Amino acid sequence: MCKQLLVCKRLIFFHASEEDLELFCGSIGEVTEVRIVKGKDSGENKGFAFVTFRSAELTSKAFDELNNTEFNVT
Repeated sequence: MCKQLLVCKRLIFFHASEEDLELFCGSIGEVTEVRIVKGKDSGENKGFAFVTFRSAELTSKAFDELNNTEFNVT
C-alpha cells in the first residue's frame, strides 16, 4: 500500500502553501512531505499536490476522512 496521497482541489490550491496543506492533512497523523506541483515556467500552483504520510495506514485514513471535505485557505 502506498504512503502518498494525491490531493486535487484546483480552485483552492492556487493560494495554498505547503504549510497550509500540511496543517490540514496533519489532523489525520504525521505528514512527512508535502509537494504542491508548480508550473515549470510560471512557478504557479497547478492545482494539485502530493502528501506523504508516515505510514500507508495513515494515507488510507486520510483518504477515507478527508475525501470531499472543504479545504479553505484564508
